[in-house]
Amino acid sequence: MSGKDEKYIFRSCPEVCEKFPPWAVGKVSITQKGESVPEEYDLRRVHLWLLKDQEQGPVPGRRIFQFLANQRFRGCFGAAELWAIAALDIEVFREICSGMELFAWRDVLLCKEHYHRVLSLTERDGEMVHGSRDLREEWGPNDPAPRFGR
Repeated sequence: MSGKDEKYIFRSCPEVCEKFPPWAVGKVSITQKGESVPEEYDLRRVHLWLLKDQEQGPVPGRRIFQFLANQRFRGCFGAAELWAIAALDIEVFREICSGMELFAWRDVLLCKEHYHRVLSLTERDGEMVHGSRDLREEWGPNDPAPRFGR
């Protein structure tokens, strides 16, 4: 792999999974038993997935969650992958994910107030910013779920 291509490669950071925000009281996502995730990713090969109806306009986040839960969150990113992407050069992120907020559906969190939030990553004011989004909100075409595989 050339040095030019290596700028798109990132490795998962599982150690961040213990660093959830203070408002989180638990994780509710489930993954396929025995499902393995790649050790290394090429951001150019990540599929930015939308629920079919989401391509036409906003849909409730809970509907997306239910669809992905029925698939046991197969191929979805978690917090570890978002943290790894955040460590990439911001120009790489802009090239691949410009104007998008990426969501970690594999790590949907339960809040103290008993509602669910999905961790996210976006660019704001020239910096990578970690955030989260309430599943009670509407999610539109610019709110893809990064997934490996199709």
